[in-house]
Amino acid sequence: MENKMQMMDAGMVLFQSVKPFGTVLGGIKKEMESYGKVYRRNEMPEVGDFDLLLELSASMRTSWIVCRLEDAGTVSVNEDGEVLHRYAACFMEGNANTTLRKVLVFLLAAFIIALGIIGIGPVPKSLTVVLAVLLAGFVLFQCLRPSRSSQKKIAALIEIIKEAE
Repeated sequence: MENKMQMMDAGMVLFQSVKPFGTVLGGIKKEMESYGKVYRRNEMPEVGDFDLLLELSASMRTSWIVCRLEDAGTVSVNEDGEVLHRYAACFMEGNANTTLRKVLVFLLAAFIIALGIIGIGPVPKSLTVVLAVLLAGFVLFQCLRPSRSSQKKIAALIEIIKEAE
């Protein structure tokens, strides 16, 4: 695992439950497992301060979603005599391109620029070079930008937690 992953705040949800901390954490873990392998803090201590880590990495991208559950105190006691707790689930996400992805994308961009330098028959070479550089820049931007799928998964998890008891 990489320790250099930059983690960014991805959202937080406040909710109330009569269930104890461990049960709530287990429920969040169960929901996160629908997206991939989930690790607890004691399984991956070198990564940072978290309770759960969802590993979404592939050969071209390293991607994590981290959840930290905090007990925000008690709210009240319900009619059954159960203590109602307030919790905060804080999510962070991080993703980075692997070296393999970076090399392949830069090779593709260099290939596009080389084609622009070679030119296309009657089209002026200065135009093909400019278009090739613009196209290579667009390809670099599209292929190396952060993944947006983690943000969608976190939004879905927050909605599920809001609806749960």
